[in-house]
Amino acid sequence: GNYESARAVAGGVEVKGWAIDPDTTAPIYVWVTVDGLGRHVYANTSRPDVAAVYPAYGPNHGFTGTVSATPGTHTVCVTASNVGPGTHKPLGCRSVTLTGVDVYFQHEDRYVAGIEPYTEAVARTVSAAAPATGALQALFAGPTAAEQAQSLRTVLSEATGFADLSISDGIARVRLTGGCNSQGATFTVYSLIEPTLKQFATVTYVKVYSPVGQTAAPDGPSDSMPDCLQP
Repeated sequence: GNYESARAVAGGVEVKGWAIDPDTTAPIYVWVTVDGLGRHVYANTSRPDVAAVYPAYGPNHGFTGTVSATPGTHTVCVTASNVGPGTHKPLGCRSVTLTGVDVYFQHEDRYVAGIEPYTEAVARTVSAAAPATGALQALFAGPTAAEQAQSLRTVLSEATGFADLSISDGIARVRLTGGCNSQGATFTVYSLIEPTLKQFATVTYVKVYSPVGQTAAPDGPSDSMPDCLQP
């Protein structure tokens, strides 16, 4: 098997990899721990690349799982569970440092009723190495099912993601990817990106660019949004 990656996601750490027990062609479980506490994850997702190397076992041996973790530095380990003769096989450990951030979503009920504030912050755990990037990734991932039940929504204005995030001289710059269309609304993806980025002490102004790189005020100390997000 192979423990390929560990990264911060909403609520904890996501691990990815694959695992095979030579005594069976069936999928097996892996045990994923954070500082010694964890859970089983079923390694049954399709991995054609693994099947190409081990054709007798087929492709269904990949795993992706999330374990809860709080802000701080954690040791995240994966062990392949043994089937039949033999012992469990450790696939390795990785150190992951997390930090807490706020991510802003639209409160739909308040917005429809015209009651400010139209946004509400929710807590997310992201990689401490790139908290602003993690916060925007969480924004585009959207609210959880429980948060949706509390009337929280993400408004993306046809954007599918972001690129080229930079922070310099108090100005955060980020380019939308995919589409960009306000559809005549005054509340757009900019309304969520701005407060999400301004929580960081290094950010005073936020400039959002269209997928083709246009924004109304690219220079100087000011906020700015692209023409495609204007109402």
